[in-house]
Amino acid sequence: MTSKEEEVPKDVMRCAKLLMAMNSSTPTAEECKQIQLWKNIANAIKIAEDRKVGRCLDVGTKSSVPFWLHKFMRKNNGVEPKMIIEKSLTATDVKTNNGRLSMPSSQILDEDFVTEEEKTILGLREEGVDATIVDCELHEWEVNLRIWDMNRPVYNLVTGWNQVVKDVKLQEKDNIRLWSFHSNDKLFFALILLPPSTD
Repeated sequence: MTSKEEEVPKDVMRCAKLLMAMNSSTPTAEECKQIQLWKNIANAIKIAEDRKVGRCLDVGTKSSVPFWLHKFMRKNNGVEPKMIIEKSLTATDVKTNNGRLSMPSSQILDEDFVTEEEKTILGLREEGVDATIVDCELHEWEVNLRIWDMNRPVYNLVTGWNQVVKDVKLQEKDNIRLWSFHSNDKLFFALILLPPSTD
């Protein structure tokens, strides 16, 4: 008896069909864009091999969540996904003595990623909002979101951030994308490590 086949993302099927079609023709401009995407994925694979750690190849886009996150949210009653920031990690983002991921409000794409109740709690610096970070391998870390006034408001993920850096092996200049959503009234963040740019 054969095992049940896993659901295949549409992008993967489209890539497979494109490869077969290109076997006897010159690629179009759109196909060339797809080839560039594959090159980025190949670079991500090389990083994974070099670091001896699994990496997520399905990173989605700025306007659509990756397939793995869509499945996770569907399974856990996740709602209102918002892409909130894309950034290159700084030295202070990954140093253990700092212990936080800094997200200046000027770089936040949608500040409505927190509820009105959470906004009220964030007004109390000493308390913050408990949240969970999930990655493409469905590992979860408990963190705390706070907002600090440093001449301008800065969101910070603290408490459990050092463990995230250690487990995922994040490094300075790594490019990440962070989505937010709520599951059963709790704040979640999806951490996505982006492939290096080939520009």
